[in-house]
Amino acid sequence: MPSLVQELERFGAGVFVAARGIDSRLGEGDFWRAFEEPVIIWAHGERCDDAGLESLLELVQKIPHIRRFRFTNTRVTRNGAQKIHEARPGVSVEGIPA
Repeated sequence: MPSLVQELERFGAGVFVAARGIDSRLGEGDFWRAFEEPVIIWAHGERCDDAGLESLLELVQKIPHIRRFRFTNTRVTRNGAQKIHEARPGVSVEGIPA
């Protein structure tokens, strides 16, 4: 069975923590931090789009302290951003074209 890290990578996504202004990707060995610290869900690439967004949101629902979703070079639209706001009120979303 794939790990949560592997499942997120299928969407071109990862979980990052920020320390001293630097975002660091969490791997298998330190993924426990995702359940104790504020994190950023960062998705990059065309594998991430509105159709896959619900699956992505389902994967990260167990992560309690999501501070932000960041999208770079994805096909997520404003409708996708709205889905995120509905699932995670108060979490900011970056990188969605206006």
